[in-house]
Amino acid sequence: MAEERETIKIQVIVRTKDTDCAGTDANVFVTLIGEEGETGKMELKTSENHLNKFERGKIDIFHFEIENIGTVTDMIIEHDNKGLGSSWCVDYVEIHFPDKALHFDVDRWMEKGRVDTTQLKIAYSG
Repeated sequence: MAEERETIKIQVIVRTKDTDCAGTDANVFVTLIGEEGETGKMELKTSENHLNKFERGKIDIFHFEIENIGTVTDMIIEHDNKGLGSSWCVDYVEIHFPDKALHFDVDRWMEKGRVDTTQLKIAYSG
């Protein structure tokens, strides 16, 4: 029988860049990868502070309860390219744990063009 891991409440904070057409209506997902496992795809569905999430210059906050995956090494952020204007310019993602916060600089467009950047894997650099 598999041993159950403790669960941890986290916040995922996402800032959309303040530039023309930066927002998206696509469905967005984050996966955290740790030394002891990964969270699986977490949909950033309901923003704590905005009804219309991922808009230009805005910060959105999402809450999750995850299994302990050990020290986080990487984050995958992705979107499904759905909706009009699905291209999205992400500034950063922060993951707030009870005892620490991890900052991931994204600072790029996520879009399906000549090069598909709808999924980005970003290493945590501390």
